[in-house]
Amino acid sequence: MNVLIADDEESVLYTLKRVLVKIGCVVETATNGLELVNLWKLSRQALVLSDVDMPGLSGIEACQEIKKLNPAVSIIILTGSSDSKDVALKANLGPIVDKPFSISELTELVLAIKAKH
Repeated sequence: MNVLIADDEESVLYTLKRVLVKIGCVVETATNGLELVNLWKLSRQALVLSDVDMPGLSGIEACQEIKKLNPAVSIIILTGSSDSKDVALKANLGPIVDKPFSISELTELVLAIKAKH
């Protein structure tokens, strides 16, 4: 499954990419919301994992734009703050994973989505 990860923290991108590649995903990464939307438009990944708080276009805004283009895309929201989590819950884009996240929990979630695609 093709996956696009967006986070402005390089360590998070590295960790997620390493974990998802191990379970057979093809992974691209973005460091902000605008880059996320632009990369998704080019390759139309089946799954997007996005942080909420990023410079410029937020992860929520970027994912809402992607959902407008393809309502069937699967989205997992990553957040490290309760305020951002509230915004993500209201946006209702998909499952929300709190940072710091459990690698095994996130892997199970991705594998469940992968099984549906």
